Amino acid sequence: MPSDARYTREQDLTNAQREEIEDALAADHPCDDRSCGIAVAHSAGFLLAASRLLLGATEAYELSDVLERHAISIDPASWDTDGWADYHAQHGVKCLECGCFTYGDEGWTPDTCGDCRAILQSA
Repeated sequence: MPSDARYTREQDLTNAQREEIEDALAADHPCDDRSCGIAVAHSAGFLLAASRLLLGATEAYELSDVLERHAISIDPASWDTDGWADYHAQHGVKCLECGCFTYGDEGWTPDTCGDCRAILQSA
């Protein structure tokens, strides 16, 4: 799907903008839980995906300020923000008990749900 020019893409961010977004995400959502899509997207480098997820879940004052100051616009209808959907599909394991996702990475697949602690059945 072609990207809409009205919205900022991950690769269009400057290093300074990336640093400010990272700092704002850490301030507004200090989380490292492997069952939190916001934390996982942030740690995996999908800053706009993490930003979109956080803004969709709660008010994020630091992040909102950074995005507004730099005129960064995130497509609110886009699940796939510069590769996040692929990462989610490859590394997210859905819990059959509670429906939450717990995320692994290149070298690790979770075996326990990070939310309800049920045993996960990986694909």
